[in-house]
Amino acid sequence: LDSEKFLDKLEAAGKEMLETGKGKGSKELNEGLKRETCTLELPAVRTEPIADTKLYAEVTESIFVVCGLYKTPQTPVKGDKKRKVPADDAWELAFSTAFAVTADGVLTTSRHFFGDPQPCEVFLVADSQGKIYPVEEILAADEKKDTCLFRIQAEGLKPLPLGKSIPPGSKARVVSHPGYFFWFFSAGQVGNHFEEDGANWVNITADFGQGSSGAPVFDEFGNVIGQVTSTLTLFATGPAEEEPAVARRRIPVQAKPTEEKPEVLPKTPPKKKKKKEKPMVPPPEEQGEPQMVFKTCTPVEAIRSLIKQP
Repeated sequence: LDSEKFLDKLEAAGKEMLETGKGKGSKELNEGLKRETCTLELPAVRTEPIADTKLYAEVTESIFVVCGLYKTPQTPVKGDKKRKVPADDAWELAFSTAFAVTADGVLTTSRHFFGDPQPCEVFLVADSQGKIYPVEEILAADEKKDTCLFRIQAEGLKPLPLGKSIPPGSKARVVSHPGYFFWFFSAGQVGNHFEEDGANWVNITADFGQGSSGAPVFDEFGNVIGQVTSTLTLFATGPAEEEPAVARRRIPVQAKPTEEKPEVLPKTPPKKKKKKEKPMVPPPEEQGEPQMVFKTCTPVEAIRSLIKQP
């Protein structure tokens, strides 16, 4: 996959949707974030182990790129900080990962992708063959558990079966879109389960990065046992932040994989919550060497909690 051409194609499709009125953005879709459940019929779980290579070949067409187009902020006129000019053609892309839950167009991704403070003018989805769909509707979402169900107009998709949480030490595999590396495979194990702020989470050792949010985490049978959410880096003196930051990356459309790394806009700031006092986090120069990165995922039960089966 040529990443540069793929990003150009997403931009062109998003602009066309805006021009023809076929696309929807944050303004039209965000009302759906208030819905708590929807009724869906889910596929049966798998019961036979599946090898890594076969899993990748089978699930690739079930995993999508979710993309949002937004305009860059107005830029100051050189020599006159009070005057600003709009960047009319300066579209940028935000993207995450999604996967099919039903054959008739219901997908799931991380809730924070649609709920980010930076609104998008239009949201679209692309499959592994390059076919592009507009996002039609958000069906249900849970901000605390960071998961979201939405619909595209599609038939004949291959939904991924939702399994159940598995214990630490169990095999875990991910297919996602970190940075410019679309449909990237990684494997590891379940590290642990933990509870934070009234929600359950699972850490895995399979790699992922910004752009992977919403990706499926598979067990040894190919059932989904979680959904990628965030990362947290541990430094020699302790966690770099008081709580995990939401993993989402905004990539300038014009950037090329071979050029300098694109500017990463600030991550979604954590909400202020009443908590017990924690040790003061030292400044970056005192944090010491990075030691490890915790890869945090939403457990599959959070996705199931949005679904009522007929």
